[in-house]
Amino acid sequence: MRQDYFVKNIKKSETRNDVYRLEMQIITNNVVKMIEEKLFHPLLNEKMAKPILDIEKLQFFIKIFTKAGISNEKIEELTTAIMIMQIALDTHDMVTNAGNDESTLFNRQLIILAGDYYSGLYYQMLANFENKPLLDKLSEAIKEINEWKIIAQYEITSIETLKLAKLKIDTLLLMKTCEALGEVELIQEIELNFSSR
Repeated sequence: MRQDYFVKNIKKSETRNDVYRLEMQIITNNVVKMIEEKLFHPLLNEKMAKPILDIEKLQFFIKIFTKAGISNEKIEELTTAIMIMQIALDTHDMVTNAGNDESTLFNRQLIILAGDYYSGLYYQMLANFENKPLLDKLSEAIKEINEWKIIAQYEITSIETLKLAKLKIDTLLLMKTCEALGEVELIQEIELNFSSR
């Protein structure tokens, strides 16, 4: 009798995990589609490579928002907005000072404009959200990410400092989201996961 109870509970647990994984995949697919729709711009699509989307990071945001009890619709909106900001930050990182010919200057200007365009989309989307603590933490994260980028570019004194800068740049949006939503127990998992990248 006890063994039957145990087996039934395992099956229920497996079913819940399957449902969670399916729901996570549906939300992920919806967010990817929303991001692609939001980022579509004829000139940028013609002249630039498609931005790289970090699916692992995207799914961590979904996990954080799900754990915080946020509705699936709101999870999709928030994750889309934050991932667009991540793309904006990544796009600005593509700017280089190499070359001064007309084509290189045009490409450099286009990359800067694309990053600004993506940032504008992010701010436009977040203007509709009413979670001030989350907005404040995301603003902190963006500020700190840019500070760590300066450190990584100009103040690296050791491999450890470089690794720390990369970890902070990769995880601050996630960590500040955890802090804002009271899901700080996920911070260690995020650090562990991203430190091995």
